[in-house]
Amino acid sequence: MGWRAVREWPDAVGPRVARRARAVSFQTGTLVVEVEGSAWLQELSMLKRDLVRQLNRHLGSTHVHDLRLINARGGIQR
Repeated sequence: MGWRAVREWPDAVGPRVARRARAVSFQTGTLVVEVEGSAWLQELSMLKRDLVRQLNRHLGSTHVHDLRLINARGGIQR
């Protein structure tokens, strides 16, 4: 289920967020997400609970418990 969360991140969160944040791994209920820039990191931190709920709804499960947001070095690879 974890890799499905990584793969389906763009569809679950929508294009606006997916352009600035990319899921990179999943471990023990936590999805690691690289975020482009500190402003986006702060914004997504405030939306974390909603993003987890949105992602789990999209996946039809409750496997994702938390997001670990990290600053992307070199920007988001598209």
